[in-house]
Parts: sequence; structure tokens; C-alpha cells
Amino acid sequence: MKPKYKTIAAVLALVSVMAAGSAQANPTASYYSYMNNTGGYIDATAFTGLQCSGTCQNYSVGVEATITEDGWAVWSGNTSTDTDSFVEVGTTNAIPVQENKFYYLTAWHDAHADWYNFREMTSAVLDTRP
Repeated sequence: MKPKYKTIAAVLALVSVMAAGSAQANPTASYYSYMNNTGGYIDATAFTGLQCSGTCQNYSVGVEATITEDGWAVWSGNTSTDTDSFVEVGTTNAIPVQENKFYYLTAWHDAHADWYNFREMTSAVLDTRP
């Protein structure tokens, strides 16, 4: 009789694992960045979000952004959280736009949940050169 109970226990364990696997949240990330000349100042934003079709476990989202002017860093910002489903960094009216310059925004977006690991880079350009 002992083999019969071992078989039943093994089948129940397998069903439990399969049920846990089918209840995964199927996370997906969303992200964007942009940069504009608004009233003579740079308006820039970088966003990272995480959506789950169920409940995500052990998740975090983050974003790190840098703006360069002709190759020199003029602004950077970063943030991350494991208590919210999105983060955003940006600047408004902090960097005056100068003529004959090349501005480049680079943003790294991170999202992690359960088995899901996402990392992507976006960029935006503001060119005031003739």
C-alpha cells in the first residue's frame, strides 16, 4: 500500500505546481521618453511601467535618464520603486535651450516581476544647429 500513497502524493504535488504555474501574472512593461523645447527650456520625461494580468510578486520598476548637450551631461535623474507599478523622471524649465547645440536624452527602463526581467533603452534628440 505504501507505493499507492507515494503515487497519490506525487500526483498532488505535480497538480499543485501546474496550478501555481498557470496562475502567473504574465507581466509586461511599457516605457517611453521624450524631449521638447517648451518656451526656451527643455521639457523631458522618461517613464517605465509594469502591467500584470494577475498579481505580480516581487516586482520593481525603475528608470534612469541623462541629457547631454554637445556630449556633456547637463542633467540626470533616476528613480525606482517596489511599491508602485510605474515611475517617471523628468525636467521642466531647468535647462535653457541654446542655439547651435545638440541635445540627446538617453533613458534606461527596468521592470522585474517574478520570472520577468526587462531592460530597454530609449532616446530622444533636440537639435538647434542650423
